Amino acid sequence: MDCQKRLLALLAVTATVRAAPFVQPEIIHATSVVEVSSTGAWADHPICPSDYFSYVTDKGFFRFGWWGHGGSNRGNGMYFTPDADPFHWFELGERESCDGATGTCLYSTQNVPIRLENYPPPPCAPLPLKYIEQPLSSAGDDGEDRVELAYIDDDGGVQAQGFSTRRKLSGDPRVAGMCNKALRILKQLYEQHDIDLGFEIGNPCAQERSVDRQDVSEL
Repeated sequence: MDCQKRLLALLAVTATVRAAPFVQPEIIHATSVVEVSSTGAWADHPICPSDYFSYVTDKGFFRFGWWGHGGSNRGNGMYFTPDADPFHWFELGERESCDGATGTCLYSTQNVPIRLENYPPPPCAPLPLKYIEQPLSSAGDDGEDRVELAYIDDDGGVQAQGFSTRRKLSGDPRVAGMCNKALRILKQLYEQHDIDLGFEIGNPCAQERSVDRQDVSEL
């Protein structure tokens, strides 16, 4: 199948990664949709859409988000704002390797469900997994780009695969308010849960009149 061929190519690239250049920290807003591995044909597998905000560095990422619903299962629409409540999970990703030529990166991840009382179990199990992502297109006029992704276990077995649509928030004055809100929540999660990220959370957001940059950096 086409998706299986793409995944094999993705795995082959990560097996021969080269050192990637330093990446300036950034905050992105993204949606993704993945098919979860199960018995039967891929077309019959459970679909797991999500919407999330992520702080990304050359060392890894830290993100929080929501399990999606029917309207967002194509991974190409932004439905949530950072302060939408409650969010369903946060996820840590430590970069293991990255190909500077293709942008394909391999991460070790840990997804942590939170505030899930009275919420049905998600189709994506929150287990420690390896996470691979490969850019498919650069940001267009709408500021969004597309990424192919896969979650694999330690033996290389595919647990989920799909696509993500992303928009960079940091550095853009037009979305400075949303960027700063996401940054505040990420820093609050970091402090409340005493998380060892392996990197510092700075402030890559553009300046806006209603938000004091010093106040954000001191959260």
